[in-house]
Amino acid sequence: MKKICSMVFAAVILLFAGACTVRQDITLQAGGAGTASLEAELHPVFMEYYADLASGFSSSFDPEQPRFFNAAAIREAFHRNAALRLDSLQTPSPGKLVLRFHITDISGAIKNEDKAAQNIISRTQNGNRETLAIRLSRSNLASLLKIIPEMDSPVAKMLLPPEGATEEDYAEHLAWALEDYAKNEKIEDILKASAIYLSIRTPRKILSQTGGSLKNENEAGFRISLPGLFTLEKALEYSVTY
Repeated sequence: MKKICSMVFAAVILLFAGACTVRQDITLQAGGAGTASLEAELHPVFMEYYADLASGFSSSFDPEQPRFFNAAAIREAFHRNAALRLDSLQTPSPGKLVLRFHITDISGAIKNEDKAAQNIISRTQNGNRETLAIRLSRSNLASLLKIIPEMDSPVAKMLLPPEGATEEDYAEHLAWALEDYAKNEKIEDILKASAIYLSIRTPRKILSQTGGSLKNENEAGFRISLPGLFTLEKALEYSVTY
């Protein structure tokens, strides 16, 4: 059976992208274990748009009691992955998801028969030094998307960018689709704020990092644009060595 559970991308992948903010905090121990939290919050404009789409294309979607996060599927994904242990899952509001979990091996955070997806997160050790690396490309993200049943739905296909689309193309498409829902807000500002914010705390002083910035000697921060994530023209590489 194919398995998937990505601590960094779980909420985004299950939501098929869109206008939202994902905040991911990881506290590592030596050897690749640690703890993590993830908070994902959908923008009201996207929730309204998604609800209209789902009401027309999904018989299981109830507009009176909308469900934007598939809690059962998330729990099952964690259950299948021995490298992760879910401590809590909360949806304090329909558009917000909060996860708390333990990591037994961060290099095993993504389980998938496709090796391209497995290479998204890696950890290497050289003496007392450890390096955590994240590499994102169109091919490894496509490997994740292919094994998620929801990605075959009409709603998912309408939300994801067409193959070969640039970030600018995708942003223009979303702006056109969402403009009737924006009211007094600028779609461009909503899309610019849609991102994954990842913080990694290390058990020792950080010696070097790439693709982000240092918050202090034991913490690095990274920002990944959501419209850009699904239209990668060039692979993104992030790492922290401690």
